[in-house]
Amino acid sequence: MPYPNTNLMKFYFLCLMLFGCCTLFGQDGYYFKTVGDTVYCQFKKVFPGFIKVKTKEQKNLWLTADEIKGFTKDGIPFVSKKILNPKKDPYIFLPNDKMDRQYKFSDPNLAMISGNGITFYELVEFGGVSAHTYGRSSTISLYIENDSLGLSKVPQMKLIGGADQMEVTNVLHNYLKSNKAIEKKLNSMKNWNTINYKEIRKLIEEFTGKEFVD
Repeated sequence: MPYPNTNLMKFYFLCLMLFGCCTLFGQDGYYFKTVGDTVYCQFKKVFPGFIKVKTKEQKNLWLTADEIKGFTKDGIPFVSKKILNPKKDPYIFLPNDKMDRQYKFSDPNLAMISGNGITFYELVEFGGVSAHTYGRSSTISLYIENDSLGLSKVPQMKLIGGADQMEVTNVLHNYLKSNKAIEKKLNSMKNWNTINYKEIRKLIEEFTGKEFVD
C-alpha cells in the first residue's frame, strides 16, 4: 500500500487555508502607505481622488491621493501623481504603466493613450439628464504627462470667451512642441481661438501615432 505524499498534502492544505482567508476577508488588492508599508485590502470604491477600502482592522477606510503612495487593483498599478497646475486637489490616482487602456473607476471612466514620450488621460464623469442635450450630462477632465515635465491638467474650456483656450494651447504646447507640425497648428489655434475637445484629441492621436478606442 503506497504511503501518501505528505509534502503534497501540506501544499494542498496551505493553498486551502490561503484561499479560505482571502475568501473570508475578500482581499482583491493592496495599497502602499507613504512610509512604504503594503496593506492588503478589499476595495469598495475607487475614484481618481480617493479610495474606500476594507482592511482587517477597519471596515470602512477612506484614503485620499495625498495620503498614500498608490495601490494595485485588477492587476493595474495606480500611483498618486502630483498635478503641476492644480486648481483644487493637487494629487490624483492614475495608472502608472503607460499602457493604452480604458478603465472604469467607481466614477468617472478613464481612457489613456501613450506614445512618443507622453501619456494622455481622459476622465469622463457622467451626471444627470440634461434638458439642453436631452441626455446625460458629462464632465470631461484631461491630463497630459511626460517624464521631464510631470503631470499637468489641461484647463477646461469655457463656451464663451477665449481666455481658457489660450491656457489650453499653452499647456499642450509645452508637451507637444517637439512635433513641429503640431506646434504650427497650436500656434494657429492660439491666434484664432479655435481649439476644442475634438481638436485636442486629434493632436494627441497625431503626436502618439495612435487612435483613441471609444
